[in-house]
Amino acid sequence: MPGTAYVLFHHVMGECNGVRGVWGYVRGGMGGLSNAIASAAKERGAEIRVNAAVAQIIVKNGEAVGVALADGTELRAKKVISGIDANMTFQRLMDPKLLPAEFAEAVRNIDYASGSAKINLALSEVPDFRCLPGNKPGPQHHGTIHLCPTREYIERAFDCAKYGHISDNPIIEATIPSSLDNTVAPPGMHVMSMFTQYFPTCWPRTRGAWRRTRRATPSAASTS
Repeated sequence: MPGTAYVLFHHVMGECNGVRGVWGYVRGGMGGLSNAIASAAKERGAEIRVNAAVAQIIVKNGEAVGVALADGTELRAKKVISGIDANMTFQRLMDPKLLPAEFAEAVRNIDYASGSAKINLALSEVPDFRCLPGNKPGPQHHGTIHLCPTREYIERAFDCAKYGHISDNPIIEATIPSSLDNTVAPPGMHVMSMFTQYFPTCWPRTRGAWRRTRRATPSAASTS
């Protein structure tokens, strides 16, 4: 399908520790990466504030000169760096009228829609695969696990979302971080992270609609 070649290229172009096409994993979970960045910044004199919601980026004479916090505190700076998405940065924290019209329009037209959902599971043990039996962590649990046997299966999964409902038989890309890192789960137990497709981009917004959808949708375990 158009666009999928880039996704394949994206997956195989990277490397970790000199090995191409593999993923790196942060021991202790991704929060460990945030903590490492914070520690490095503090060592160089940075002050980090938490629970300090930014209400507005302050602009003077066409330049960002600081931020105003929700509690009214103003912080001035020579540079303002935003780590959130362009829509939030330029449409909500700034007055779009201060931006070049063409740029503001481009930001408004960014499509953030996604047909994917992240599902995290707590497991009493690792999966016992028919093809590679064993309920103790082994090589079959260390890599990415793909549940998408054919291209036709993938196409049918996408058709469901295209017509407004969750895939009857979803594509699942799963990893079991605890098979490599025993710090992310209690002793003898495991966690599984599943990148699941496809979901409709216009999700029901009411609680009642969500409950009806949940009752009507087969579980991933029963369809895999």
